[in-house]
Amino acid sequence: MNELDHIWSQMLSAAEAKAADAGRNDVVEYLRLKAANDAIRGEAVGWIIDVFAELVADVARNCPTIVVEREHPHRFERGASRMVGSLFRVRSGVRCLSLEAGWTRTPSDGIMLMVPGGGPTDPFRDTASKCRTLACVCRRTAHLARRG
Repeated sequence: MNELDHIWSQMLSAAEAKAADAGRNDVVEYLRLKAANDAIRGEAVGWIIDVFAELVADVARNCPTIVVEREHPHRFERGASRMVGSLFRVRSGVRCLSLEAGWTRTPSDGIMLMVPGGGPTDPFRDTASKCRTLACVCRRTAHLARRG
């Protein structure tokens, strides 16, 4: 956990305690739900970056020109929102493939939308789409390794 995450966690814990003291169980429940969702998101971001890193490592064994970079924490824009998460970048010569994963952390970061046009979507369909994209990326990375 980096310093920003630690401070934010302390602030949320203090807000939860203050809400409990004031008898605001609705606020306490919301803050607990937010903490649980953030923990799930953190695990998901770590998982997708680790899976991608493992796939790239397999390809990189046969292609010494592949350079891997990781950055955490990493901030990036998506629409009008600012996401905080991780960056995984693979370079081979002039080609570069980047994977950014994260979510809005603080109110000033904005609102996350599920789809580019806004509005809700089926999360399983979205996940399947992301898995297909990752599979294409891995095939492309393997193609780069074969070409050297």
